[in-house]
Amino acid sequence: MNIGERIHDLRKKSRQSIAKLADKVGVSTLTLASWEKGETSPDEIELKKLAQALNVSIDTFLNHTEYYNRSDLLTNAYDDYKEKNKVRTIVLTIAIIIVVLIVGDTLLALALKKNPLLSWKVSYLNGEGYVYKGLLMDSFYCTEDDEVTLKHKFKLSGFKCSNDTKKPEKSNKQVTDIRDTSKDKDGFRCSSAKEMFYEDSDYKYFLECTNSSYIIVTYYNDKTENIKSALENGKITIKDLDEYGIKYLKEEQKKTTPLTPDSEGYPKKEKLELKTSLTFYLHKDYIAALQVTFKVSDDALILVDTGNRQKTMFAENVKGIAQRSYGSNGKAKLLVLTKNGDLYISDREINYDYKWDEEITFKKADPHNVDSIFIEKNNKDDADGILIVITSDGAQYYISEDLS
Repeated sequence: MNIGERIHDLRKKSRQSIAKLADKVGVSTLTLASWEKGETSPDEIELKKLAQALNVSIDTFLNHTEYYNRSDLLTNAYDDYKEKNKVRTIVLTIAIIIVVLIVGDTLLALALKKNPLLSWKVSYLNGEGYVYKGLLMDSFYCTEDDEVTLKHKFKLSGFKCSNDTKKPEKSNKQVTDIRDTSKDKDGFRCSSAKEMFYEDSDYKYFLECTNSSYIIVTYYNDKTENIKSALENGKITIKDLDEYGIKYLKEEQKKTTPLTPDSEGYPKKEKLELKTSLTFYLHKDYIAALQVTFKVSDDALILVDTGNRQKTMFAENVKGIAQRSYGSNGKAKLLVLTKNGDLYISDREINYDYKWDEEITFKKADPHNVDSIFIEKNNKDDADGILIVITSDGAQYYISEDLS
């Protein structure tokens, strides 16, 4: 029986049509028919596919054909075996290297009494020390200067610090360490300047020869923050700095007695003088070319710039104008008093950002027959104060920002 007859016989036994087997092998039906008739023969690759599709070994065909050399096929099969096992060899090699590194790291730590390189810090151990956890070995410390104690992982519960080396328990359980890292920096130089890093109602606190950005707070979750930020956020207190030995200076706050209306020097009502001209600078560098002036002319309020452009802002029997300033930020609202005693306030502030083409509207305050305008301050440091108007009959009105 030749190879063609063997292919035909095996196909019939497997109950496969020529088309189905040809599709599995990846050839045409004419090619497969030609093999079965003995007109042509499959090559080595096609023969492997045939054996796989018919669920037989290659030897099934070798025993009945003179076209293939058995040793060549065995060589190719061995090459396939080596390729399949290459990945296994790589994985096994990597695993061996990892094991050697872990074991070697542990043995080296034991020999040198140091932390394993493959380890990470884990806070304090029940308030009695702190731990560097390794893969096979953990190292324990009772104090920062204490000699490292190495323990097998299965003996974690057996570690205890002696009473004389027990680390004192800290009040803030969220904090694991506060230390000055300035001397860790290469080329660090002590500065004679003092930095105030915190203050409370009683004291101001200063640092010497270092900076608050160098004094780092470490929390139980290994997050870090400088002391200035930690104090401002309420995560630590000055007591925490004392517990970790952070040196600082403190100065007592100067106590001042608040002024009352009966106190000497308490500011009274400040009268706003009405003017016929007010100039504002529209640039923060006070460049004169960018100034604008509000002027009272022919009973109207007009706006004039240095290029002599003009536009009417208010045209209703204007008696005078004043500015309602807000501290030292350069902002001011315009107050317009008419001849019949009506008070108008601009809806926006005039400041550096005002632009020529921006509209300004004026809202009318409730009081009528206004005689004078005052600013009443709560104390002498009050930059804004409260707007008050006195009418011709002596009545006093407080004017809020919404004119209520």
